[in-house]
Amino acid sequence: MTKASRPAKKATVTNREIKDSVEELKISLPRQKKSRFYYQFWSVAALSVLAGQLYVGTGYRQMSRSFDRIVDSIIVEITEDSGTKFY
Repeated sequence: MTKASRPAKKATVTNREIKDSVEELKISLPRQKKSRFYYQFWSVAALSVLAGQLYVGTGYRQMSRSFDRIVDSIIVEITEDSGTKFY
């Protein structure tokens, strides 16, 4: 086999080696900065979720009151059995 046909051996680099090389070069990595758009987006998203929950909760309360009115208006009269069987 020739050298060209052999697969090349991959070099592995550990996180520690990367950290050491960065410290040796004295490169300061920039900290993560989030733009104003990021905070605006998530504020709007959180407010829209809150508004949706209030909307669904209000609708559920209205439905519950309506259902209670229907159930309260039904009057069931139970009388003594007259002995007549309908089956």
